[in-house]
Amino acid sequence: MKSSMVKISPGRLIQLTLLCGVLFGSCHGQGLAVIGQKLIRPGTAYNVVILNTIQQLRTIQLSIKLDGFNNDSQSVIKQHRIVRIQKGKMKSESFQVGNIPHGKYTLTVESLDAALTFKELVDLEYHNKKESIFIQLDKPLYKPGDIIRFRIIVVDVDIRPATNIKTVDVSLFDAEKNTIMKWSNSTLGKGVFESWFQIASTPTHGTWKLVTQAGNSETFKEFEVKPYILPKFFVKARPAEEYVITARQVKLIVETSFTFGKPVNGNVTVDLFINEGSRSPKYTTTKSIHGLTTLKFDLDEHDMKINDNDEDSKIITARISVMESFSNLVETVNVTIPVYRNRYDITMSSSEPIFRPGKSFSIQFHIKDRCGESFSREKSAIILINEKWSEDELKFEKIPNEEGKIILEFTPSQNATVLEITEVDD
Repeated sequence: MKSSMVKISPGRLIQLTLLCGVLFGSCHGQGLAVIGQKLIRPGTAYNVVILNTIQQLRTIQLSIKLDGFNNDSQSVIKQHRIVRIQKGKMKSESFQVGNIPHGKYTLTVESLDAALTFKELVDLEYHNKKESIFIQLDKPLYKPGDIIRFRIIVVDVDIRPATNIKTVDVSLFDAEKNTIMKWSNSTLGKGVFESWFQIASTPTHGTWKLVTQAGNSETFKEFEVKPYILPKFFVKARPAEEYVITARQVKLIVETSFTFGKPVNGNVTVDLFINEGSRSPKYTTTKSIHGLTTLKFDLDEHDMKINDNDEDSKIITARISVMESFSNLVETVNVTIPVYRNRYDITMSSSEPIFRPGKSFSIQFHIKDRCGESFSREKSAIILINEKWSEDELKFEKIPNEEGKIILEFTPSQNATVLEITEVDD
């Protein structure tokens, strides 16, 4: 609220000061303060407050006049009050101004006491805004197909529902300033109007505007309509374990989530290709997924067969496709599943490049599983060594050390010419 203020002390006139806000003041401990609004509005009471802190005078009598003239210099308001206010007291006066037009308005304060003579005149600013409009939206950003929910609130200068305004006009404009919707002469209920509008599936993207008119006031609120951007998600898949040719079931663990971390709801389809180069999957399965799931395939006994006797492994390929339930967006990844002839990988080194029959010979074995982990020392390994051109077969049962290594020392027979390791088992 803007204010005007007059301060008077005995024997001295304090100049009128225009202030912003309500101020109660004094002049060096004593004086007279007259406080009024800087603005005058039609239909709104104009209030004046007087504070007397002059110690020498028990009572002060003031004349307060509110005058107004329209643009044709015709009088539209002329009100006069005589106010008596005692020392140390405060008093307020209210002037009912009615539906006044634009023009020139003044407030005159004059002392009627011979002991304190002064007269001050203040020009007031006319403002015809009797209401304020507020627009509320349920969110600042919308996508195609969204519903815009809004509320219009109209209040008077005292921030109370504007009872003198019964209807409101609302218009919705898109980013190209096309009129999308109008709510004309919409009824206000206790100063409030609520409604909604659904955006089309292919709207104009950009800044939209909601414009509201009520009484002599108009205001607007802008918001954004942006295209729907499909959220990105990723798919990861891995075998549940390492497989050898004796396995009859393959398990795949599939994990999927959006880039912001939320798990994806949808369906996962897995196609299993048993042989390399095959264009058609031998097995296919589909199930729902919520971020993580496991899929199982029961295989035929020939599916794990390694056809090439020189190969240690074969590859089974899985094609995993996840369809997100809301957008029907599909992400696909391929995963290879190695199938090994043996569960363990064995490397061998000897103390000498050749052995001598009848002489001590040392061989070191390093045993790891297919994940690269050393063979557990809690399990024993059986090593069979065949001496070519000899009927002797050496059998050793050893427990690997902490590093998965076995150091084997033995003496080949006198007839041995070639040593063949034919089997190593746990």
